[in-house]
Amino acid sequence: SGGKKSGGKKASANKRSAGRSSKPARVRSAYQFFVASRRAEVLQTHGVTDGPEAFALVSRLVADAWGEADAGERARYEACAAVDKQRKAVESLKGSFSASKTALALGGCLV
Repeated sequence: SGGKKSGGKKASANKRSAGRSSKPARVRSAYQFFVASRRAEVLQTHGVTDGPEAFALVSRLVADAWGEADAGERARYEACAAVDKQRKAVESLKGSFSASKTALALGGCLV
């Protein structure tokens, strides 16, 4: 019979994920650090259960909070993004990404 072998998609997905691990993680923006630090708080404050159905609501609430954040609060997350940008530069030079959590932890931005 001319059917596909089972597991064909899984093998190609594994090859793709294996290729990604050799590259440094992308640089996270200040907004991404803000979302990571605020998501759980928004879920709890608004009594929302985490899941795909809550994604739009939580995203809107966090985006509103980002819009209302003052310059001092934004500066904290912009500093985290700057540290992450440096982490990416170091990893790109080294050819590995073992230092990523260390760089973020040293900057106080591990979220």
